[in-house]
Amino acid sequence: MSGTAQRLDNILYDLLIDLHPQPVDARVAVIAIDSPSLATIGRWPWPRTLHAELFKHLGKARAVGLDLIFAEPSLDDHEADAALAAAIRTNGRVVLPVIAESVNGKLVETLPLPGLVDAAALLGHTDLEQDRDGSVRRFYRYAGLGAPRWPSFAGALSGDARPPSPLADRTASGLWVRSEQTLIPFPRHFSAIPTYSYQDVLSGRFDRELEDKVVLVGVTAAGMGSEYRVAGSLQRQPGVMIDAAAVSAMLQRDAIRLVGPSGMLVLGSLLLIAIDSLIHRQQLSGNHRLRGYALAALALPLVSGAGLWLLDLWVPLMTVSLLVLGTGMLRQILYQAEIQAQALTDPLTGLSNRRHFDAALDAAMNDGIGKGGKVGLMIADVDFFKRYNDHYGHGAGDDVLRQLGKTLLEMRSHRREVAARLGGEEFALLVPDGSPEVMHRRAEAFRLKMEQLKIKHAGNPATGMVTCSVGAIAYAPRPGDTPRLLYDAADAALYQAKHEGRNCVRVLTRLPEPGEPLA
Repeated sequence: MSGTAQRLDNILYDLLIDLHPQPVDARVAVIAIDSPSLATIGRWPWPRTLHAELFKHLGKARAVGLDLIFAEPSLDDHEADAALAAAIRTNGRVVLPVIAESVNGKLVETLPLPGLVDAAALLGHTDLEQDRDGSVRRFYRYAGLGAPRWPSFAGALSGDARPPSPLADRTASGLWVRSEQTLIPFPRHFSAIPTYSYQDVLSGRFDRELEDKVVLVGVTAAGMGSEYRVAGSLQRQPGVMIDAAAVSAMLQRDAIRLVGPSGMLVLGSLLLIAIDSLIHRQQLSGNHRLRGYALAALALPLVSGAGLWLLDLWVPLMTVSLLVLGTGMLRQILYQAEIQAQALTDPLTGLSNRRHFDAALDAAMNDGIGKGGKVGLMIADVDFFKRYNDHYGHGAGDDVLRQLGKTLLEMRSHRREVAARLGGEEFALLVPDGSPEVMHRRAEAFRLKMEQLKIKHAGNPATGMVTCSVGAIAYAPRPGDTPRLLYDAADAALYQAKHEGRNCVRVLTRLPEPGEPLA
C-alpha cells in the first residue's frame, strides 16, 4: 500500500506544482559546458587554467558554484592546479562539490584537491535522490558519509547552510546519511533558467549580466554527465540545472519542506483515529457511513494541496487516505456481518434462531446423505414453563431461558454444532455425525446440568425446581428424507419424554413410521 500511496502522492505533487509553478529567481544563472563550447574550445577535459580564466569574468558574482570535481592533480600542467586555486581564492565566494561514489565496492566521499578545498569558501554535496518512478523531486540540505555534515551544493550557494568541517574526522562507517529532505518546486520550463555558453562567457560579453548573480558552472552537453528525470518534465535534465532550480527556490524561500516518516507516522495515526472516531460516533447507516469515509479520503489530498500552496509544506497523505478508505470498507464489512449475525441470532439468548437452525439442519441432512453419516438432533424445553411465568413473572422466565441457552451453548464440542432457540421455551442442539450413544450422553448431561442449577419452581410438582425434558435422534438420512422428518422425530421423542413424567431423556435411533407408537 505504501508503494502505491507514494506513487499517488508523487502524481498529486507533480500536478499541483504544474498548476502553480514557481518563477525562476532572477539572481540565478548557469554557465553551461555545452556542445558549442566543446566544438570551439576542444574535447574534454579542458585545461584547468581555462577555468581559472573563467573566474576573471565572475569577479562580481554573488557566488559561484563550480560543479566540476577536481580530485586528481593535473598531469600535463603542474602549475594549473595552483592557478585554479589562486583564482578561486581571489574570487572568495566559490563553492566546490563533494560527491559520493563507489570505489572497489566501498562508498567513499570524493573531495577536490586539498589546495582547492583550502581556497573554496564552502563545500557542498551534490547528492540527488531518485524516487521509485526514477524522477528527482528532492534534495537533502545535509548529507555525508557517516554523518550529514556537508550542506547541499544548492544550500551552500544560496547562503542557507551551516558551514561544515571539511577535513574533520572522516568516518569509515560506509553509510551515506541524509537529513532535512526538501522538495524542489521545479519551473514549468527549464529554459526559463538563464543559461550562458561557457565559450561566450570567456569572451567577456556577459560580464555585466553576471554581476550579483549566483552562478553555477556545469556540464550540459549530452552524454558527458549524469542526467535525471525530474517531476513534471518529459526531458532529462543535467544535475547543474536541477541544482540551479534548487538554488532559485532557496533564494525565494520557496523550497518545500517535507514532513518526514516519523512525523507522518504520528500525524497519519492521529488523522486516521480522529476521522474514524468522528464518523463512527455519528452512528450512520452502512451506506452513509461508507460515503463519509470516502469523502474524508478525498478531502485529504486537498489538505496536502493547501499545505503545499499556502505553507510551502508537503504533507503526503495518500497513505492515510487509502487507510481511511480501507477503514471505511472494513467498517462496512463488519456492519454487514453484524446485521447478518443479528438476522440469524436469537436476541434473548444469543443462540442461533429458527432461521439459522433450519438452514443448518438442511445442510447437515444433505451432507449426511452424501457421506452416509449420522445426524444427531436434540430438542429440549422447560417443564411447566407457563406455570413458572405465571408465578414468577416473564422477567424471571427470561432469566431461565438465558440460563438454559448458556448451558446448551456450553454443550457444543465443535463449531459445526448448532445451538438454537426454536421459539418460546423450546431449544435444539444439532450434532453432525452424532451417534445414538453421543446423543444420549449429551441429552442426559444437559438435563442433569439444568437440574443442578436448583432454580426454584413452585409450579413443578415433582421436584420444585426448574427441569427440562429432552428428546433426541441419531439417524443416517437417506435420499428423499427431509429435514422436517428428522425434526418431527426429535419432537416426538421430546413428547414421549414429557409423557413419561418429564425431567427425562428419550433418544431414537430411527425415524418412526407414520402412526407408529414409540416404544
